[in-house]
Amino acid sequence: MKIFITISAYVLAAVLIMGAIGHIMNPEISDGFIPNYISKPFAHAVAAVTELSLGVALLLPKSRKFGALWTLVLLSAFLLFHIFDVFRENPVVGSTNIAVVRILFQLLFMYMSWVVYNKK
Repeated sequence: MKIFITISAYVLAAVLIMGAIGHIMNPEISDGFIPNYISKPFAHAVAAVTELSLGVALLLPKSRKFGALWTLVLLSAFLLFHIFDVFRENPVVGSTNIAVVRILFQLLFMYMSWVVYNKK
C-alpha cells in the first residue's frame, strides 16, 4: 500500500503541475469553465498558483498530507462544473464522451488524494 500512496502522490503532483502550466501556456482550453463575470486572466493566474502549490506540496513528504487534503477539496469543488459540462450541447472539453471520461479521472484523482491524505 505504501508504494500506491507514493505513486498516487507523484501522479497527482504531475497532473496538478501540468494543469498549472496549461493555465499559463494554453488558457483558452479551460476558458469555458470560467463564468463571464470573472476575469479570465485572474482566474487562470489563481488556478496556476493553486495547482502549482498543491503539486509541490504533494512532492514534499512533510507537506504531502496537507497537499492531498487540499487537492481533494479542490477536485470536489470543481466536480459539479464537470458534471454540468457532460450535459452541455457543446462540452468545454470537446465531446460528451470526453467529459464523462474526465469525470471518471477526477473521481480516481479524488480517491488517490483521499488515500494519500489517510496514509497509514
